Amino acid sequence: MENLTHILIFKTNIKSEEDKTHIAEFLSNNGDIEEWSVDCDDIDCVLRIVSHKLDAEGIIKLINQKGFRCEELTE
Repeated sequence: MENLTHILIFKTNIKSEEDKTHIAEFLSNNGDIEEWSVDCDDIDCVLRIVSHKLDAEGIIKLINQKGFRCEELTE
């Protein structure tokens, strides 16, 4: 069973498949990120990250550097 403490959830403005493609290589090649997904159909464009090394602040910084907004969803 997956340890839920290592799953981070974010509200983003990654809205389209083109946006998703823009960040795909970046996230997939980051050795600190084990899994990731973006739900472009969700109103919050939810980004889900599984990482044992990165915290929410680090992920927000990475996503912001790629030109997208990112805010942790805690509830």
